[in-house]
Amino acid sequence: MLSRVSRLSPRTLGIGLAAGGMFVVSTDSLITRAAEVSGFTVTFWFGMFVAPAMLVSMMLMGHRPSGIVRQIDRPMLLSAILQAGSSTCFIFAVKNTSISNVVVIIAAAPIVASLIAWIAIRERTAPRVWAGIALSMFGIGIVMSGSFGGGGVSGDLLSVLAITFWSTNLIVWRAHPTMNRFLAVGLAGIVMAVISMAEADLLGHSFETYLLLFAMGSITGPLGRIAMATATRYIPAAEVSLFTPIETLAAILWAWIFFDETPSVATYIGGAVVGIAFAVATVPMRSRRLVLPPSELDAK
Repeated sequence: MLSRVSRLSPRTLGIGLAAGGMFVVSTDSLITRAAEVSGFTVTFWFGMFVAPAMLVSMMLMGHRPSGIVRQIDRPMLLSAILQAGSSTCFIFAVKNTSISNVVVIIAAAPIVASLIAWIAIRERTAPRVWAGIALSMFGIGIVMSGSFGGGGVSGDLLSVLAITFWSTNLIVWRAHPTMNRFLAVGLAGIVMAVISMAEADLLGHSFETYLLLFAMGSITGPLGRIAMATATRYIPAAEVSLFTPIETLAAILWAWIFFDETPSVATYIGGAVVGIAFAVATVPMRSRRLVLPPSELDAK
């Protein structure tokens, strides 16, 4: 199996990691909703399980504790904060609005990534991408309109914050290809545990709840995030974000199967608009690099 993977082209490997990571991460919404505890509690236990899981993984790969500490630098701390912000906003979004609303808004990540790349590194953005950005924002507005008066607007806004943090972090990962992805994910877990500790309910939950949180924090959550982070070593960050529709479709399917949650008409319409925006903005990406080219990254 490893020999087959080693023969894959860098682009094919990056695509596989991005697609696989998105599919695994799609279970975050399922577990967050199934664990019938507060958003602070999910955030705390997610962080508490992620950090030791990443430490054990690094030590099994031969990293010494002293060497692990020396790898922490400013870009890694920035990545950890962005990832913690993204995961925390996502968890609270799922707790405050429908799963379908959250993941349809998350599907606009490619557009957000393009916008952030233009703001952060003044990268040239084609008119087609700007058209996609405008259309995507319109689609998100339609999705959110279905929450007006229903108490779900805060969750929709948190979803927008989640994709903003996440898209920015993709660019950080892409700009620092040698960054230890395991350590960055582990540090994000520590940040999440610290910021949620005061409000979290630490004890008194059922065995099933702790098992769900353990699975999310030690297995599915870090596995999906490391896969996506590693994908940025092989393909541009914006291309990684192109696979968010996999998470969107899978998460909506989980919500329908396990919670009998049917998307609203506004979600269907807004999702279609976001999908059109996705097509409009991303068609030219096959011949463009939205972040630093690998040649420039390798030279650093």
